[in-house]
Amino acid sequence: MARKNKKLGQYFAELMVVIVGITIAFALESYSENVKQDEKEAQYLRALQADLANDISELKEHIDTTNQLISLTGDMFKFIYMKAPVDSFSRRHVTATYSTPYFSGNNGTYLSMINSGDLNLLSDFELRQALVKYYTLSYSDLRRADKFVDELVSNSMYPYILKNVAFHPIEDRIEDSAPLKTNEAINLMGSYFNMLSNRNEKYDELVDVCKALDKLISSKL
Repeated sequence: MARKNKKLGQYFAELMVVIVGITIAFALESYSENVKQDEKEAQYLRALQADLANDISELKEHIDTTNQLISLTGDMFKFIYMKAPVDSFSRRHVTATYSTPYFSGNNGTYLSMINSGDLNLLSDFELRQALVKYYTLSYSDLRRADKFVDELVSNSMYPYILKNVAFHPIEDRIEDSAPLKTNEAINLMGSYFNMLSNRNEKYDELVDVCKALDKLISSKL
């Protein structure tokens, strides 16, 4: 009987060793997987920060360019209402609309996370919600503003300029300022001025959103 109990004890001890070994193996595997997930999350977070930095840089560049366009359009109104001579209008006052910038955005990392199903790798719910709002609602809102400007320029301003405004073949000016003083031209310029001003406000707001997102991401790294 004692011998039998001894064998049972040895069997139980061996079983416990196996169970403990399996448990440790699962724990190590789980730990290793968690480490990999944490590293992958950190990589995504750093990539998102890089995208946001590019967005900020692009937005600031567009803000500066747009301010120049707004200033040139304002000059045209001043020349028109002061009844300035034609040589006050340089070529760039009319062709400035050709350089109107539009936001392209840097959402490659976010799209990669969405397409791969990795958005849930981000452990912070607040951050996930902020990213979704930024890359869907904020991007869409800004692109609508860009679209309004682009449609005005492409469908109305370009055709009007090409049809009515004559440029001096050598000098940096236009031949005649009369086409810029019609009701149609003034309304087009006024719409362009207002749309650019409103859009620049949205650009400024998005820069602040980018900075807040970058700060939130930094707190998770």
